Amino acid sequence: MHFKRLSRNQEMRSGALAIEFAFTLPILFLFVFASIELCHANMVVHVTESAAYEGARVGIVPGATASEAVTAAEQLLELSKVRGAQISITPGSLQTASQQISMQITVPYNQNTLLAPRFIFGFVVNRTCTLTRE
Repeated sequence: MHFKRLSRNQEMRSGALAIEFAFTLPILFLFVFASIELCHANMVVHVTESAAYEGARVGIVPGATASEAVTAAEQLLELSKVRGAQISITPGSLQTASQQISMQITVPYNQNTLLAPRFIFGFVVNRTCTLTRE
């Protein structure tokens, strides 16, 4: 029968691993959850930009109405679960002879955050797309 002898240094460090784990695990979780939240914020920015483009694209087609363009943008935002968006289109009536159509979408991120809505204050996503009529 063989007995393993512990040196004096190993006896004094018997709980060091548990203490180090207890200190580093919250920091690891902070980085993981922060990266998830930043990726989600990036997704909201890109979806807002795509919705502005798609709405403006619908609006530049001859015979299109402003409500059709806004509906196209709303559908894309709804598909991606983006809430609280305010959509405006210029000119308000697409029947006028203007050469350009501009769609602006404003999304408050605190209504769309995944993990920590109480820590996100004042971050608003604004995207505008201006296209020339066909």
